[in-house]
Amino acid sequence: MKGKIMSFERIIKEQIDELTDFDINKLVSDTLIEDIGLASLDFLSIQVAIKRELNIDVDLNALTEVQPRTYGDLLQFFKEKYGDCAVSGRP
Repeated sequence: MKGKIMSFERIIKEQIDELTDFDINKLVSDTLIEDIGLASLDFLSIQVAIKRELNIDVDLNALTEVQPRTYGDLLQFFKEKYGDCAVSGRP
């Protein structure tokens, strides 16, 4: 279960770094998703990365229903849907 070592937060940050021009060093809970520059297809890339690293199927329909406005909202979605350890775990 080596994939379980990586947290959602780390995977999402890595994906933001790869998919956007946003400086992840400036990423805080209140950062707007809009400011990060994530597009709809980017969430699919995040879903694939989470599946690859953690073997968890992310429900993109549920994420769409929640419509997170901030990075913190996005992390909260994962915490509520998939558990605390998935968000706060450290590699």
